[in-house]
Amino acid sequence: MSKCYIGIDIGKTNMRFAVTEQEPVLKYYTKHKYTRGSKEEVFNTIVEGVDEALKESGYKKEDIAGIGIAVPAVVDRESGEVAWGPDWDFLEGNSITKPIADR
Repeated sequence: MSKCYIGIDIGKTNMRFAVTEQEPVLKYYTKHKYTRGSKEEVFNTIVEGVDEALKESGYKKEDIAGIGIAVPAVVDRESGEVAWGPDWDFLEGNSITKPIADR
């Protein structure tokens, strides 16, 4: 099986997850509602969404070539920490990439 790329769009009320390969053809897409304000819920939704995206699209962790994350905030590219964002103070100083990397 080819390598895949996962896109995660973190909005105020929903997170969207997409899977594609090198060619820009969508292999899987879904969105999950979540309650903003709890970093634990954000992290759990990210991990569960990635797991579901892999399962539903037929890929395994080893097939991931990269993951891109969009969040309406200023994020340190090296650490993945949220530095500032309107309405994102509950994530300030926390890495949004670490839960995925740890997994």
